[in-house]
Amino acid sequence: MASKWMKKLSEVDGYVDHDKNHYLDGVSSPSPSINFIFGNTHLIPWGASAIFWGPPKGGKSLLCNFMAGEVHKKYPDAIVLKFNTELREHFQMTPRSMRMFGIDPARYWARNTNKAAEIFDFIEKDVAAMCEEGAPIKLVIIDSITDIMGVKLANAESVNQHLMGDDAATQKGGLRRIRNTLRKYGITLLMISQERAVLDPVEVMRGKKTQMAGAFYLKHFAEYFVYVAPNESKEGRRDLLENSFENDDLKDVMGNSEREAHKIKVVMNDSTVGIAKRAGEFTFHKFHGMINLHEEAFRLGVARHVVQKPNNRSYTLENWPTKGEMAKWSSKEDFLLNISNDSSLQKEITDRVRAKDIDAFTHGIKDKDFDASATIEDEPETK
Repeated sequence: MASKWMKKLSEVDGYVDHDKNHYLDGVSSPSPSINFIFGNTHLIPWGASAIFWGPPKGGKSLLCNFMAGEVHKKYPDAIVLKFNTELREHFQMTPRSMRMFGIDPARYWARNTNKAAEIFDFIEKDVAAMCEEGAPIKLVIIDSITDIMGVKLANAESVNQHLMGDDAATQKGGLRRIRNTLRKYGITLLMISQERAVLDPVEVMRGKKTQMAGAFYLKHFAEYFVYVAPNESKEGRRDLLENSFENDDLKDVMGNSEREAHKIKVVMNDSTVGIAKRAGEFTFHKFHGMINLHEEAFRLGVARHVVQKPNNRSYTLENWPTKGEMAKWSSKEDFLLNISNDSSLQKEITDRVRAKDIDAFTHGIKDKDFDASATIEDEPETK
């Protein structure tokens, strides 16, 4: 008898089918360690939202652009929309940079505007109408949410009018208006927020010097909060084999070598659906985009115990290259070289890491080697 009414209830708009795995498809990046920090199935499911925040020029926009390119790569019909509230789209997204990010110009639409109505009203009304007609709009990027002008300031005659709370109220109202559109049509939202100083002296004494800028409502709205910042240490300027990212053949008038690449660290600061505090790191080359993905596979494989270390120098991988066999590498250099030269080995390692997370997400933790809190920090190695 109950099944009759449950069938009728399932026809109600907004009904949630709990038998459907909503983590099978969504937004990811080319970087395995970035995908790793999202946990679950290593992606942001359709309809969910993420905020990337951190210091200026830290890599937040880069990350969103790479994710847009990955959506185009994996979903041949998907359309990506971007609202550039800093009005820099024509400077930042040149034909060369779009190729580097993997973005398809035929399925990428961008708008320079910091007016709330031209963002939130457009999504709520125009985007929803297009989706009703079948438009495959799958990703919206707002770069940045903190540069959207408050509606009262936009209508004021002068900036001399002090409008406390205007920005926060505008962000809250706008996000509440578009939430239903995002959820109903499965549109993932990526937002960029800036970093601001913590003014509370007690929090500063506890070591918290910066925090995410923007309305407090942002913390309630999004599912993922990712801190993005360049690795300014010595390790951030070199690859795992100690090769420098600086080009000694190109110098400035002061004799300083030009740095062509650097590492960017990402940390899952908080999440309502994933595992908080996971860290990842990718290498960005200003001419070639993401590079050294094999290093990420190496670090993930070791950290997640997919790759074994029988001693301080050697590495082994069970059931590779075929089931029942065990591959062995005599050193870190040897292993990294093999991963770099063999894309199938790189994929095998990252696939196994992901499979472990999926198993834990779906069935619970069974593997004694599984450590949900582990990150991809390097293990010490004895030379």
